[in-house]
Amino acid sequence: MAAQGYATCWLGGVKPLHADGKPRLAPSGINGQLWYLAASEAGVHRTVHVYMQTSGLLSLVYRLREVDMGIALAHLFVASGKHGLPFSFSAEPNERVGAPEAPKGYSWLGVVR
Repeated sequence: MAAQGYATCWLGGVKPLHADGKPRLAPSGINGQLWYLAASEAGVHRTVHVYMQTSGLLSLVYRLREVDMGIALAHLFVASGKHGLPFSFSAEPNERVGAPEAPKGYSWLGVVR
């Protein structure tokens, strides 16, 4: 995601020694990162398909998945603005056309353009 100009996250509280000024901290109430983002680029158009974990132990016991997804999208919005990239989110079913297959245990949530 960082290569596409979008924010990523520090895992397990480990931060890089040298910050490059780009946003890197992504939200998760229990550091579970219940999302999967698949970026693609076609010409000048960037697309990020957003998936949310819907199965597995963590998704059964943690009840704030939707809140974390909203916060993650807000971070993506802020990072996009910082880098002068457009941001729009859609969960319309027709937007799923051409989306990469969801990883096991994840469901397609929407697309950022």
